[in-house]
Amino acid sequence: MQQQARSSSSDTSELAAAASSSAPGACADSLDSRFECPICLGCLAEPILTSCGHRFCRDCIYQWVQNKEWRCPIDNRVLGKQDLYPDKSVLAEIMDPFLSCPFADRGCKSMLSPWDLETHVASCTFQRRPEVGADECGGGCQWCGTSPDDLQKHLDDECAKVPCCCRFREVGCRATLPRADLPAHLDSHINEHLDLVSAAYKKLSEDAAKNWEAPPKESSSEGTQQPAGEASSDLLRTLFERVVSLEQKNHEQEIQLRNIEQKVRRDLLLHSGHYVWEIRDFSRQLQTLRAALPELKKLYSTPFFTAPFGYRFCVRVNLNAAGDALSVHVHLLKGEHDHSLSWPFRGRIVLAAVNQSGGQDVREPMAAQAGLAAFHRPSRDINHVGYGFAEFVSLRQLADAGFVRDDTLVLRVHVQHADPDD
Repeated sequence: MQQQARSSSSDTSELAAAASSSAPGACADSLDSRFECPICLGCLAEPILTSCGHRFCRDCIYQWVQNKEWRCPIDNRVLGKQDLYPDKSVLAEIMDPFLSCPFADRGCKSMLSPWDLETHVASCTFQRRPEVGADECGGGCQWCGTSPDDLQKHLDDECAKVPCCCRFREVGCRATLPRADLPAHLDSHINEHLDLVSAAYKKLSEDAAKNWEAPPKESSSEGTQQPAGEASSDLLRTLFERVVSLEQKNHEQEIQLRNIEQKVRRDLLLHSGHYVWEIRDFSRQLQTLRAALPELKKLYSTPFFTAPFGYRFCVRVNLNAAGDALSVHVHLLKGEHDHSLSWPFRGRIVLAAVNQSGGQDVREPMAAQAGLAAFHRPSRDINHVGYGFAEFVSLRQLADAGFVRDDTLVLRVHVQHADPDD
């Protein structure tokens, strides 16, 4: 039978998910630490999550463990193949184009994923080349060290070492290399580029295809006709340009729609005082909670608000001391509008574990007591004192009573602020 005594819990670890964010406009040097591989120090490529809670590039970690007797490079724990999991959620975040170009203030409107940011920055046409003295780089060009009369023309058309994007970038080629190496790249990747063009063409809808206009037929006064090979080449060129243009417009519209959708969801779902936390891969999360490292013994939810401009909360889950029950607590987080709110927080909080088989939910209400430190204004990113239940629901009840379905546990939280003047 679950223990229904409320408890205040002290949490000494920082809430990384709540305290850090990838600010738009960040450059590669300020890459979110969640997306950085500790081995190569670059953006995670095919991220792998270990059972001890660390993320690496797939190639980096497999090469490391094979050379280091299958031990984690961070905490030296012994790992097996079953301890390495593809981290699809982080991969989706990395591939999502939510970062602005660092040169947005100079006119660049590109939205990029962390994966593409470094490549884009190297060739962004809006960047201003730093002024280099003659004693530092031969007179002007930072790439080749020459001193041309027209530096901008040299950079745009002549310099053999300036980084350039492949001309097939718009259809998917991510290569960026010195201008002198571009011809060799185009010659050696003909088949790959044709595949990219073909794939881009297949994405066009019938309506989009109807909008493009074929080039006008040319005729001369002498009645000669354009050679068939040249006419076909012009048609293919026009088709390719149209494909690239439509693909780019479609990509920009998808970004706009995604941003609008994310804003609406954030405003409606995270600013209402109601929060539903789906803890996926619950069996693996339990293994993480049982880990030896103290910082891995807690799970935190995404932050949510009681209302627009309201109090900012999150939910913390961990195992009780005996390891046979789930502890659930709420924590106040530092918010942007804390200065305009009344403190300490007063109100009513309801925690519930959802029975996904149609049975009775585990539901526990509690009142926020003004004298508790858990409801005082946070002095740091997260209030180190939480409030909730040390034994909210037993693990046996979760497993046997239908609370976990498809390896997912669902917790529901309702936080309602009570105005002391009412």
